[in-house]
Amino acid sequence: MNIKNLERAAEIADELPRLENARHILSEQEGARIEVTGNGEEYETIPNSVKMNVINVLNIEINHLKEELKTL
Repeated sequence: MNIKNLERAAEIADELPRLENARHILSEQEGARIEVTGNGEEYETIPNSVKMNVINVLNIEINHLKEELKTL
């Protein structure tokens, strides 16, 4: 494995667990909350359809990174 591949593998090793953790958190929650004001006191719940779209994007990125690791 050359240096560039090692650097990319390190980047993926950092990103992959964070993406998997985000997917896990969103999958476990009834509704994800996002802050709608800067003071941290008011929240809005993301609609389930939006949450599922975010989970799908996370799945796509996780699968892409795993495939990329196979080629390094």
